Amino acid sequence: MIKVGLGQSENFDTLAAIESVIDQCQKQMADLQPQAGIVFASVNFDHRLMLGRILEVFPGLDLIGCTTAGEFSSSFGFSDDSISLMVFYSDEVQIGIGVGRAVSENPAAAIVTAVKEASNKLSKPVSICLAFPDWHSGSFELLVRKLNLALGQDCPIFGGVAGTLWNEDLAPLQFYRDEVLADAMPIILFAGPLEYSFSIANSWKPVGKQAKITSAEGRRVKRIDNFNAVDFYRHYLGDHSTPPQEFLLAVYDENSARSYLRGPMEYHPDASITFFESIPVGATVQLTEAIREDMIEDTQNTSRQVVQALPELKPAFAMAFSCGFRKNLLGTRVGREIQILKDNLPRNLPIVGFYSFGEIAPILKEQESLFHGATLVTLLVGQRKGAAAEIGGPQEADLPADELKPPATIDADAPDYLEKVQLENRLLKRKLTRSESYREHLEEIKDFNSAMHRKIIQEVEAARREIQRKEAQLRKSEEKYRRIVTTAGEGFILMDEDMVIIDANEAFCRMTGRTKTHLLGKTPLDFGAYEFEHFLGNNQEMLLSEEYRVDA
Repeated sequence: MIKVGLGQSENFDTLAAIESVIDQCQKQMADLQPQAGIVFASVNFDHRLMLGRILEVFPGLDLIGCTTAGEFSSSFGFSDDSISLMVFYSDEVQIGIGVGRAVSENPAAAIVTAVKEASNKLSKPVSICLAFPDWHSGSFELLVRKLNLALGQDCPIFGGVAGTLWNEDLAPLQFYRDEVLADAMPIILFAGPLEYSFSIANSWKPVGKQAKITSAEGRRVKRIDNFNAVDFYRHYLGDHSTPPQEFLLAVYDENSARSYLRGPMEYHPDASITFFESIPVGATVQLTEAIREDMIEDTQNTSRQVVQALPELKPAFAMAFSCGFRKNLLGTRVGREIQILKDNLPRNLPIVGFYSFGEIAPILKEQESLFHGATLVTLLVGQRKGAAAEIGGPQEADLPADELKPPATIDADAPDYLEKVQLENRLLKRKLTRSESYREHLEEIKDFNSAMHRKIIQEVEAARREIQRKEAQLRKSEEKYRRIVTTAGEGFILMDEDMVIIDANEAFCRMTGRTKTHLLGKTPLDFGAYEFEHFLGNNQEMLLSEEYRVDA
């Protein structure tokens, strides 16, 4: 049996939020003591207090997690100011946790330590790994590649990069048991008879013409075509001073058929740009854009696909990792993503997730996991229908109070009434400020889109005029050559780029003994001497017989 408890609470006060979350989980778990848990939280909470209270109520809980750019769950919805906790119990599936520390200093050693620690008490084959690295820990491609090697090809890796709110000057953090860490990567391993299904939504579409990366070093790109990197963006989006993070580059690697996305994160005084992951020199790139309506439609489609992909799966829980860029573009409609997941995934399925600074997942099942950007990764975990083990998720009666009824009003006669009202007002004021910030950001994105479309239209028009000019030159050249062909005493033919004859003069026809009609549409290789052509036709069978063949 796999039993899951899920809670989420939005509050200005850390203790009030975590007490509500714990209460929701306890009601769903009944008398079962969970073995492990994953907690996601806004950067503004007292995280040590949060972890301490969880472990006080659930002693011995293997607990990991991270801060986010926004949390969401099926029990509450979306919030920038919440704590969400999912706890697990199973009498068949084993669960272990580990952490890699100082990842940026020695990624390989940190990953080996994390995997070894998480595997210590596991005796069954590892089925799934979830990982939550730090944004500042270097190349995510390198981290995921080394984690793939450490776990082997039979263990898929999913997860998201710890995040923070864009308008908060607070760094992302990771959680491991009662520790609050930075530059770390906590992981959780599930071992035993588990099945999974997943989908990846990627809503960014390339626009405009392609360009080449001509100078780059690691994550820092210096030149794109003949532009320095910043001027390349300004060429399309107009004058601006901060990176337009929602306008990613589609990267077409010359050594791979796969394309991927890279987002600009920081502009430098030398006009270079730091992207969220490296782009190799020589790679072909193209600006992309995402439309909010397309993003919502993609979420609808992929959330249905994740269920259809494995119809025999009976999921116990779902996790979703959505890029912070998607959140920015969704703006005031950001709650649509979790609502779509609730609508399309199995009824009453516990779903938890967060907005991240990058996502981890394979492209296809049984392939190694990769680092992604600007995607929504949806993961369903459970067992096959008809399996001996029962899967228990929250039923209608088990769902948190937030799901079944509207939030309770504050008791005006309570001794701390004024304090609670003040806290609630502060939270509402913070939400209002963020909402206005989202609206302004969406307007800025619209302005960028307009500027980019104008520039692309200009480039298309310039390309059209250049094509017309070259076609006119070509027609003049052809007419000039045709006059030469027609009047010359020597034999001339006119061929296209495929060596097909498209014109011939009378001298050439007389020289070859063929009519112009016979020549047009042929290549010179089609014509040998008449006697040789006649010989090949009469002796075809003999020439192809065994005794006339020569092995190479």
